[in-house]
Amino acid sequence: MSDKKENKLRVEREEILELLPHRGTFQLIDALENLNGEDSCTGIFKVTEDAFWVPDHFPSHPVLPGVLIIEAIAQTAGALVAHHRKDEINASVIYFLGIDKVKFRKPVFPGSEVRIDVNLIHRRGAVWKYSGVAKVDGEVATQAEVSAMNYEPKE
Repeated sequence: MSDKKENKLRVEREEILELLPHRGTFQLIDALENLNGEDSCTGIFKVTEDAFWVPDHFPSHPVLPGVLIIEAIAQTAGALVAHHRKDEINASVIYFLGIDKVKFRKPVFPGSEVRIDVNLIHRRGAVWKYSGVAKVDGEVATQAEVSAMNYEPKE
């Protein structure tokens, strides 16, 4: 699907800070693994026991909000694009455009490690569309298609 670039086995959290604008509680992705150009990779999201939403969603039975799983899928895809194209789009930001075909299959709890597989569906110009599957212990928790675009702010 894409022009091939040298594969890298793992990208750590510190390098993800260089790829995405998210900081603090909204940097959800801890690592990327199995990078294959801009075609696919696996994002790692460690759901901590002290996450900001734990006390309130829900107090007696905390469950990771589904929108944060979707955000983690989008961040995985965005980081993959930014990593693959970092020489070309260094002054730009990858923006989340939309979601399609979302299905929540199983709840995700604090202490879980979510593995997010993203695969390129297509790219048209500065717009990418990926399928994403978030799994915990090998079981599908959420699946969705996400779209993102490369946006270069005007100075």
